[in-house]
Amino acid sequence: MERLPRETFLQIASFLDFETRFQFACACKSWHDIVSNYNLYETVYIDKDHQAPISFFQKHKELGKTVRSLQVNGIGITFSHIKQWPHHFPNLLNFSLATAEVDVFSSDYEEEEEEEGEEEEEEEEGDEEFYEREGCFNQTSDVFQSWRRLESLSEFTKYVYTGSILSSGYFPNLTTIDLNFNVVPEESSDSVMDHLLIGLKNAPGLKYFKLIVAKLTLKKLDLLHHNAPSIEALILEDIALGEDGSTGDEFITKAVSQLKRLEMQGSRYSFYENEDISITDWLSYIAQKYPQIEVLKMNQFTPASIEYESNIIEIVQHCKQLKTFNVDVCHLSTNVLQAFDQTAIQLEKYSSQSQDLTELRNLSVSKQRHSVYRLDLVIPVGNTDLVEILGQFTGLTTINTYPSTDIDYAVGKLLQVPINTFLKQHKKLEFLSLSSCVIYVDQEQQKIEGIRSVLDTLEMEKVTVQSQSVFDFISNACTVVKVVILTARLKELRTTTKLNFDKHSLVYLKVYIEGHDLIELNQHGKKKEWYQLQKEEEKRIKYVQKQQEIKGTHTLAIEVNHAERIVFNLPRNPFVLF
Repeated sequence: MERLPRETFLQIASFLDFETRFQFACACKSWHDIVSNYNLYETVYIDKDHQAPISFFQKHKELGKTVRSLQVNGIGITFSHIKQWPHHFPNLLNFSLATAEVDVFSSDYEEEEEEEGEEEEEEEEGDEEFYEREGCFNQTSDVFQSWRRLESLSEFTKYVYTGSILSSGYFPNLTTIDLNFNVVPEESSDSVMDHLLIGLKNAPGLKYFKLIVAKLTLKKLDLLHHNAPSIEALILEDIALGEDGSTGDEFITKAVSQLKRLEMQGSRYSFYENEDISITDWLSYIAQKYPQIEVLKMNQFTPASIEYESNIIEIVQHCKQLKTFNVDVCHLSTNVLQAFDQTAIQLEKYSSQSQDLTELRNLSVSKQRHSVYRLDLVIPVGNTDLVEILGQFTGLTTINTYPSTDIDYAVGKLLQVPINTFLKQHKKLEFLSLSSCVIYVDQEQQKIEGIRSVLDTLEMEKVTVQSQSVFDFISNACTVVKVVILTARLKELRTTTKLNFDKHSLVYLKVYIEGHDLIELNQHGKKKEWYQLQKEEEKRIKYVQKQQEIKGTHTLAIEVNHAERIVFNLPRNPFVLF
């Protein structure tokens, strides 16, 4: 057994529980040395039942001293439990605490645990009443002073004990805190937040602070920065900005120079049900509060509006270090883009659900057109210059289009896309999705030297293909494509339509071309297959595989070198593609 390689032993031991792993140590001296090694117990995961593993480390204290990362997803965990853990894991660097899913919506379990925990450390007189009334989020214990080397704290529980831990000791190395208030009772949220913010003064080196589903005010943000002056990244998700009357003239915004990154993932509760602070107020606050910010992201608040133009320009003018700007309320007017072009800001993505191309057109003539690599757009109806506009963007790797939900595409004129010219203009394109448009080959461009595309994914859904030449061009130009999705009708329906991927190794191929009652599939190394379009029960229409060659009125002949998955599904309504 001593000849078993160390790496093999470690791999086997990683699948074992604590007790079994320790029993391995009794087999021989070499295994005992490995089990006692720092790496084997460096990271400990505890799922649901936390009592058994804690008892193990209570018996084997020398192994608990090797634990550096403790990740707990438990049931019925109280502060009385947590304050015992520094005894068992005195050298902890990373602590993550979560409430197991089955326990998220349980009733208060604190009182039950108190009755059972006779062996636990006794609470001071009067603590129990407060414990039951307030959920024990402001308990303290000097036992946490042994965790002074702690570097990160993450928590998703009913009572958010992080504030209690911070108030109980001094943590000079703590740089990361990640907290989720999703299961904190609403009536306790303010008190939990206040206690947490006070505790932050014991983490002077904090760099990264993330809050999810919490309630904040500008005054509390001010206290946050006062107690944790070194924060460089502030991440706020689904935050509700509550009432504290702090947006009036009496509130003076004190600039914070350390913050480099501010990200907000919003919800309708962030601004729209709050009379104290509006989006305009918040944008102005950012401009005054965070002059050294480099990354600003605000998403899922409201559609872009010219209403915020002056506030956006104010941010750009005050925050000279801005490099990444992703704010969905920002309307890309000419004035805003001119302000961007005077800075180091480089827009990377643009998304619009509007038929109006004004913003996109403004963007296409600014300096920002060189940094944008992704566009998500609604396909406009009518005679537009969308293809010409897209041609101004020099670094696109992704173009994703989708039809508008409120436009009847059978009435308006469909967008015309010359696929060969398009791919020649966008040589870096890796993902292309075109929908509800006409695809054709520009005959003049076809005479020019061959085009080699780097496309990995090509999706053409609910499109009209002008002729067989489109398929021939895709086969020859898109030599490295891995995913092909095609839902189309041919403008010129022929007896046989060919899709030739004989030099391609595809991951996924999904095809439906209207009007073809037979599919002939020839895949390299396999027997030729035939699929016939026919009605089944309940008038359902589908392609059914046949055991032998059959004849059809219109045949779709597909040849492919290799494909991991091939699908011939009809759209929900195969006779209404547009």
